[in-house]
Amino acid sequence: MDDVADTGETYHVIVEHIKERFPAEVRTAVLQYKTCSSFIPDYWGEKHDAWKWIIYPWALYEDMTGFIRRILIRPMTAEEVRKRLKSGFDIKITRKNLNEFLNYMRVEESSGNSKMAASPTGKEKVMNNGKQGICSGFGNRPRSFFQGKHEETSR
Repeated sequence: MDDVADTGETYHVIVEHIKERFPAEVRTAVLQYKTCSSFIPDYWGEKHDAWKWIIYPWALYEDMTGFIRRILIRPMTAEEVRKRLKSGFDIKITRKNLNEFLNYMRVEESSGNSKMAASPTGKEKVMNNGKQGICSGFGNRPRSFFQGKHEETSR
């Protein structure tokens, strides 16, 4: 069981490893199966014919701060960041949620663990200062920007 079958490489390695132990049977399951994957799982919750980045609740802060850092090629306002997330990655984010990420990144910056000094207001500029960054989980906020129905489907 895994969250996503993306390239398929992880599944190929895992299945080979398990088969070396001579199990009676091996079956695989995934939450989201991307048809571009080189591996076809036995079961999946959702099938995606077009590749897209899926943001899971357990990786929300890591993924979103990563996307924000990727677009900070110059100082930007929070509103400019929000528009670039939409145009560059098709990520729709509320101003409130963006401010939460920027505040999180500001805390990381003040502790010396982040790549950027972020401003949650639309007037101040958000700047990338080039420091090495580390992002940790999202605490007790189980949200995801990826929304979809979860139907069990078999191949």
